[in-house]
Amino acid sequence: MNFNLANACLLTDTCINLTNRTMELNLDLANASAVVTVNYSKIELWLVGCGGTGSWLAPSLVRLGRVLSQQGKQVKLYFVDPDHVESANVLRQCFCDAEIGLNKAKTLALRYSLAWKMEVTAIAQPFQPKWIVPTYNTLIIVTACVDNAKARESITQVLQHNTYRPAPHIWHLDCGNSKRSGQVLLGSHLSTNPNEYDFEA
Repeated sequence: MNFNLANACLLTDTCINLTNRTMELNLDLANASAVVTVNYSKIELWLVGCGGTGSWLAPSLVRLGRVLSQQGKQVKLYFVDPDHVESANVLRQCFCDAEIGLNKAKTLALRYSLAWKMEVTAIAQPFQPKWIVPTYNTLIIVTACVDNAKARESITQVLQHNTYRPAPHIWHLDCGNSKRSGQVLLGSHLSTNPNEYDFEA
């Protein structure tokens, strides 16, 4: 099926041609599977990276934790980042001048634990996969807002605790951005081969 956009663009099923420049369309959403979870009584929410993306996501995670707590769930929140607030961070990240020199994870944990009456554990160190310890009836969501491949690889290793079953208990939400683009990816297994998984409808 073809459409004519502004007399200059040809749209097909797989790409857009904008005056001799072709842009591939990502159709992953069209092939997505539903996320299957169970009714866990305990939930751990981890925010790894409290800078450009993580500092803005932090209040939403604590708010989510509060809502889940009010629904009777046992919620634990963890903010992880070894870095300190610098003056260059103040306009672009969710920090103010009074916080310059303070650890990012500790600053956000204090701010939002007071605001939402939720305990938030701050860890002022680089993330270690060994901190994620699966326990019975616990859902663990590790939200990664880091800016380097080594950190992402370290965080991804927590998924090896999952077995190939329809309802994994550890999820990795990876968030990142550059100046003009960004991505949000959600995964529960290390393999990219869909034939290795049993997706139930």
